[in-house]
Parts: sequence; C-alpha cells; structure tokens
Amino acid sequence: MDTLEITQHTPGPWNADDLGVIRVITGGPGRCTSIAEVPLLRWANAQVKAHHNNNQEAADWCSRNYDESNANARLIAAAPDLLAALEGCLGYFDYMRAQKSEFTPDESWLVPLKDAVAKATQQGKE
Repeated sequence: MDTLEITQHTPGPWNADDLGVIRVITGGPGRCTSIAEVPLLRWANAQVKAHHNNNQEAADWCSRNYDESNANARLIAAAPDLLAALEGCLGYFDYMRAQKSEFTPDESWLVPLKDAVAKATQQGKE
C-alpha cells in the first residue's frame, strides 16, 4: 500500500463543537471552515417541547439522541487522525515485511485495517 498518496479530504485537525458542527482551522487563529454538521439542534428543540409538556419519556429520548449525536460528531472529528494512524501502521507493517521481520503480522490481521483505509480514501473506486 502506498501511504504517500495525496489526500482528497480537508486536512485535520478537525474539532466538534457542542452543537455538533465539525470545523477545521484554516489560515490562522479564529479562521475556521465547517466540514460537517451532526443534527443536534433538532434534539434540543424537541427536548424543550418535551419539557414544556412535562413528557418525561420524550425528554429521555431526546437526551439519549443528543448524547449519541455528540458521540458521532466526536468520531467524525477524529477521522483524519484515525486515518493517518492506520496509514502509519500499514506503512510500518510494509517496512517490517520488506525487512523480513519475525514481527510482521499475519495478513488476515491487516485486512480490516486495509479495508478501513480503502473505505476512507475510496481506493479502487472509479
């Protein structure tokens, strides 16, 4: 695997704010670009309505979905770092294989790593 390919995504680091907006700093302090948005406001809006109607079941549902959406936003924000880490591991394993090291992992162990990188970079897609 050639880990020196040019990435097509916006370089990281990405950050997720409390509203689920994933941003990247571009061009210096205070200059950000939004990458994506996980819909958290919808849950907050529903939670307010549930509170006013004193509907605990709806409020609990909104709270669970808000927490899940926050977790999704954090995972998306970590994507560039996770991709770089996987590519680094695969590069290291390629190096170890070239050196005929006894510490080279079995190929079946590498398949999920390669699949994840291919999914993120769309390798093999036309």
